Amino acid sequence: MNALPIVACFLALGLQGPPWRQPACDCRVEIRVEGDLYHRDDCRAVVVIDFERLLGPARVPAAGSLVLTDSAGGRVALEAAEDSRVHHGSGNPVVRLSWQCGRLDRFEDRVWHLYFRTVAAGEPDAWRRLDETFDRDTPGLVYATSFEQPEPD
Repeated sequence: MNALPIVACFLALGLQGPPWRQPACDCRVEIRVEGDLYHRDDCRAVVVIDFERLLGPARVPAAGSLVLTDSAGGRVALEAAEDSRVHHGSGNPVVRLSWQCGRLDRFEDRVWHLYFRTVAAGEPDAWRRLDETFDRDTPGLVYATSFEQPEPD
């Protein structure tokens, strides 16, 4: 299993792009992954999002509102963990999201959309801390990949 570095991550506010597939949500983040020289079977994508930097301190994600969709609009099972050391005063989390993305062909470009609903900081349905945590302070390690070696045939 490989962890894929995320090539691009963009906030879309419904101004352009593919149709809006989650009407209850008011934000969409486009997550794009590009393959390398080798095809990959059973890939797993991982991205870390700091919602304070994304939204600012006045808005936070609503509890339980994160929905990941593939390019066709189908829901994707998402695993989430919260940074164990960073706690913004606004309540915005730093979250590591991961999901199975299956086979990734050579130089394939694949897109997912993370939808979520936002609320004012301090609202009753604002983000609640996750039980699952992670520590991103491992020195020198950004992504653990095996991209340097081709997969055996």
